[in-house]
Amino acid sequence: MIGPRARIRANCVLYGPCKLEDDVFINDGVWIDQQTTIGASCAIGPFARFITHTHETGGGLHRAGDVSVRPIHVGPGAWIGAEASVLPGVSIGAGAVVAAGSLVTRDVPPHTMVMGRPARVVSRLDREDER
Repeated sequence: MIGPRARIRANCVLYGPCKLEDDVFINDGVWIDQQTTIGASCAIGPFARFITHTHETGGGLHRAGDVSVRPIHVGPGAWIGAEASVLPGVSIGAGAVVAAGSLVTRDVPPHTMVMGRPARVVSRLDREDER
């Protein structure tokens, strides 16, 4: 589902079902896996990745075992920087910022900035400018 006023740039891949809410901006080359929800007024930088598929660890002859899907949710107003990767099952809170190049392996609280590989909280963000 793609909401009204959503804008999607060139060379993006969206595997359904996924949901982009109202006024979402998706920059060039973004990859969005199934069962991903991007909240209203989010901005996604170029070449970001949202990966919901993973494998259970298999036996010694084939370590990539059974496939599982764990949904990703990005809250309204969040900003995901260029080349950030969000791994299966992660939720990113409303108004959060994920710095460019970050690897998000766990949930991000609302109105915080995370960065790094793996991503860590580096600051709390003001909420007074909410519109």
